[in-house]
This record gives sequence, C-alpha cells and structure tokens, in this order.
Amino acid sequence: MKLLPLSGSGEASADTEVGWHLHSEAWGNGYAAEAGQRLLDRAWKHGLTTVYAVTYPENLASQAVCRRLGMAHLGRTDRYNDVACELFRADRQSPRLG
Repeated sequence: MKLLPLSGSGEASADTEVGWHLHSEAWGNGYAAEAGQRLLDRAWKHGLTTVYAVTYPENLASQAVCRRLGMAHLGRTDRYNDVACELFRADRQSPRLG
C-alpha cells in the first residue's frame, strides 16, 4: 500500500492505494484477489477506513479483481499518476453487533 501521487505535481495525495502486479504465468489463479483481500484486511487492522485502486482502462482483469474485493467503481479519473485510469474504492465496514 502507498499514497497515490497526484497528477501534475507527483506529490502524495491523502489517498491510500492498494495494488498488485503479477507475472503473466500467475494470472487466472485467484492470487491477485487473495493478495488484495489480505492487503485490505491489513489496511483495516491498521486503522484505515478507505482504500483506493487504480487500473488502466483496458485492464479488465484487474477491474474484475477490484469488484471481487467489493470495491466500488467510481469511474475514470486523471487525478493520479498523470494518466487516465479507472478508480475503485473500498470502505471499511462497521463491525457487526451480535
């Protein structure tokens, strides 16, 4: 996890990013979703309440992983990394009572 860099300045935003990069030989085995879930669990354990993911618009596989993780698709943005990307957000769920 890291802070997303703002477009134009490259300075860190206040938005924490979760991400994964896998070798093509590892694709299709569920590793990205498993790693992503563990990263989200770690984020919540350390007190974060919101985490973002960005993907290239053509990276449908990573977008599917975001959706499997329960991340909300917020649409296309050029706010980060000086590039247009699809933005996803996960929010920590309130603990359930009982």
